Amino acid sequence: MAGTPGNTVTVSGKNLFGNKSATIEVTLSRPKVHTEVKSANGVRIKPKRGAFVVFDVVLEGVEGTYEFNPLHFHLIRGSEVPAWRSKADFSLKKTPDTPTPIDEFNSISFGSISAGDRISGSLVFDQPRTAVDGGAVVLRALLLTDGPASAYWLLD
Repeated sequence: MAGTPGNTVTVSGKNLFGNKSATIEVTLSRPKVHTEVKSANGVRIKPKRGAFVVFDVVLEGVEGTYEFNPLHFHLIRGSEVPAWRSKADFSLKKTPDTPTPIDEFNSISFGSISAGDRISGSLVFDQPRTAVDGGAVVLRALLLTDGPASAYWLLD
C-alpha cells in the first residue's frame, strides 16, 4: 500500500501460519529536519550523520492485535529508492535504516495495538539531510519478520 506523507494508509497482514491477522491505520507526517536538539538540562544533541529527520506517526487498531515496534519502520534514502522499488516484492535490505529513540522528540514506543487502540509519537532517523529528497519510509510486513513491505510513503 503506497501513500504520501499526511495521508492515512490502511494495512493488513497475517502471520506465517495464517491463524492471526491484524489491520491498522497509519498516518505519517511530512518530515521535519533538525540539525540539533536541546535536552531538558540544556545539553545540545547533534546527529552523527548530519540531521535528525523526524516524522510524527499515528497508528490506530482496526482488527486483530499487532505488536508494534518503531523498528518496523525504515527510511530508504532517495538514492536507494529506484533499486528498492525495482524489486518485485519491495523487500528491505539486510540492514535498513531504523529510527533512533530520542526523548526530546517524543519518540514513539512499542506496544500492542488492538481494535480501537491508538499509539502516536515521533520516528527519528539520524541521516544526511539529503536522505529525504526522493526517499521513502517503509513499514515492514505486519506479523512477519520478512517479506514485502505492508506500506510505504514516498517523500518529495
